[in-house]
Amino acid sequence: MKLNMNTPLSNNLTILNRTMKHRKPFFVEVSSAGGVDCVVKMPGSVNANTKICVAVHGIFRSPFQQVALLAEVAEKRNFVLVAPFFDKKTWRGYQQLKSSKKKNRADRALMRSLHYIENLFSIPSQKIWMHGYSGGAQFAHRFAILHPDKVEAVVLGAAGWYTFPCYSTDFPLGLRKDQNKTFFDVIDPFGFINIKYLVAIGSYDTVIDHSLNQSPAIVASQGKTRVERAQNWVNAMRSYISENEGLGSVELFVVEGVEHSFQQLASNPIYRNKLHSFFGGF
Repeated sequence: MKLNMNTPLSNNLTILNRTMKHRKPFFVEVSSAGGVDCVVKMPGSVNANTKICVAVHGIFRSPFQQVALLAEVAEKRNFVLVAPFFDKKTWRGYQQLKSSKKKNRADRALMRSLHYIENLFSIPSQKIWMHGYSGGAQFAHRFAILHPDKVEAVVLGAAGWYTFPCYSTDFPLGLRKDQNKTFFDVIDPFGFINIKYLVAIGSYDTVIDHSLNQSPAIVASQGKTRVERAQNWVNAMRSYISENEGLGSVELFVVEGVEHSFQQLASNPIYRNKLHSFFGGF
């Protein structure tokens, strides 16, 4: 089923009533208004405590996989699942919050989509939860860093590389604004230190494949493999949060026997239980 923000609200509500009754995912087209199209799965009911969980795909761009992974925990916690679809033609570079057209920003497009979905379902505007895998984990933690007032907790699954809490390096490698570019705003150095982070990585995610960025700057500052980079980012973030007396936390969760595979991670019962306990703590 599809919803389009350019069609009459009454038409959309008719579709919504049927969809919510059967609790099936449906597609919301928001790209025509500067947003990003999303797959949405509603809980059985919406109330004042209902929150949104944004699930961001990797470079294989499968939002329905993200919905399937989180459907059980979403049902139990009564939150709305929103999985943006960053298509390759429009959103090349979405991992770094970019798009194929330099004037567009992937993070702002998601903000527009969330605003529309909140209004459509009468969901109170409050902090969201996020889950990202691989390229989606890159997007999720950078979205949290730039919009800390919008994010409560983030799960990062097997990110390729990270934005470190360092003002001596330009974004997206660090937090400093590149003086030769005006694409990104100055980043609040204290906002993102109050967010809860769970960094998940497979113990066998040590292969340097073609999709893993091996630029000299990243290798020198973060390490060669995803495991090394996850460990180094967690350590850097813990130190930064502690030094600045933040209320946030950063947990490293190594999933034994898992390679760089969404299917392996998503089907791992230990990881699925961890998602339940992490999101259940809020």
